[in-house]
Amino acid sequence: MIDPPNVMNVYTDTGRNVRYEVFAYRALTADELRIAVACYLSERRGPPRKGFVVKILTIIGFDGRIGIPGLSEEYGCR
Repeated sequence: MIDPPNVMNVYTDTGRNVRYEVFAYRALTADELRIAVACYLSERRGPPRKGFVVKILTIIGFDGRIGIPGLSEEYGCR
């Protein structure tokens, strides 16, 4: 069994007052954090309601091939 990611990275959308807590296997770069949130949002029909805290689990940092900023295909983003 693989241990779950335990490094919390935070992105706050101040315009909508939404906090995204992205759990990864290491600290994420700003680009990686934005990609993780964008992937989450691409799976939804609309943005979360104002004031929500969204928790996202990612495998970024688990495999050395993952974590190249700018290559959203590496992150499984559609």
